[in-house]
Amino acid sequence: MEIVLTTAYIAFFLFLIRKLTFFKVDGPSRNMISALFLLKICAGFVMFLLYTYHYTDRNTADIFKYFDDGRAILAVLFDNPIHYLQLILGINTDASYLQGYLENTNHWFKPYDSRAYNDTRTIIRFNAIVGLFSMGYYQVHNVVINFLSLAGLLLVYKAFLPFLKNKSMELAIGVFLIPSVIFWGSGVLKEGILLMGIGLTLYHGFILITDDKKWINLVWLIAGVALIALSKFYVLLALAPAFICYILVAKTSIKYTSIKYAVVLTLLLALGTLIGKLNPETSALQAIAQKQHNFIRLADSLQSGSKIEVSTLELTFTSFALNSPAALGNVLFRPHILEAQSPVILLAAIENAMLLLLLALFLFFFKFESTHINLLLFCLTFVLILYLLIGYTTPVMGAIVRYKAPALPFLYVMLLLIFDKDKFASKIGYPKILN
Repeated sequence: MEIVLTTAYIAFFLFLIRKLTFFKVDGPSRNMISALFLLKICAGFVMFLLYTYHYTDRNTADIFKYFDDGRAILAVLFDNPIHYLQLILGINTDASYLQGYLENTNHWFKPYDSRAYNDTRTIIRFNAIVGLFSMGYYQVHNVVINFLSLAGLLLVYKAFLPFLKNKSMELAIGVFLIPSVIFWGSGVLKEGILLMGIGLTLYHGFILITDDKKWINLVWLIAGVALIALSKFYVLLALAPAFICYILVAKTSIKYTSIKYAVVLTLLLALGTLIGKLNPETSALQAIAQKQHNFIRLADSLQSGSKIEVSTLELTFTSFALNSPAALGNVLFRPHILEAQSPVILLAAIENAMLLLLLALFLFFFKFESTHINLLLFCLTFVLILYLLIGYTTPVMGAIVRYKAPALPFLYVMLLLIFDKDKFASKIGYPKILN
């Protein structure tokens, strides 16, 4: 029955791809987008097999533990629909009469106390909602999350396309076909919801910055920001400063763009510091250091095989500054080939090596257009802040590979913005499919 139902949903979403104007774009055809959808479903199925037959502890596998908790929340519907809606909508979830239901979950509560929103509940709620029409079959959830993440990636592609119209197929490769994005963005994980949120925020945010403003774009922008905040709030902390800088330059001029970015980021840092001084409970330094501490404890308790040593952060700017090079280095260059102790880490190491080769190639065929400086610095700001946050707090290479995946399309766009396609084609030649 699972095969029949899953196939039916695949056919339904393929029909939508063929019929909806949303999926008609310059560059990849509807057939290509359909193939990408099927590729993502296959990647999600590979993840399912990996966590079924290789990493066999179901209670520590994210794709299963939140799926199982989602089924526990769905069961509340048949006991009390009002209580089910409360848990889904997050209304008074600390009420004593709901605690009996939550005792049937294993991951609704974090193992370590944190003042931050518990974003694991977002993917649990997703599974509890999809469970309404999945009949409890995991592969249906796989299909649904991949349709959402595909739509999110397509919005990212649409957002960047006006800046790279002569490199549409290269952009499609960078958005859709980066191995880490395919793999981690195709499981029943928060990354699928996150990609949808990033796509909505990026596409509708860019539209609102131009003169072509519509109220519906604001609605979708708010929805995108909410999805990012509810799935991985730290990604929003990286994206928001980049957007503020981008808006300032777009609404003034590209003159002194670098200075404008530096001033805005400095002011935001000063504001964050002042807020932390006035109310220590909102201190960003404290939150990052606490997250690092919690992650180290979790990695030790699970005896993670890809754990790396990270310097303990102290609550001073000096400590964070001194740890910045190592934090960035861990995210940019690790894992490397010599550290590959599992298939997933090996593939990530190969991807890192290929990215470095691509960086060298694009720098050799370098061409910079000043009109792209705002978008270039926007992507750079987002990637640097996100990589720092990941590097500061994450002592496990497997987690680093997963957490940085949503930033890789932005990194690739940066390279495309400085890539001289004509020079490359004249010296080396160019595949016909990319012309």
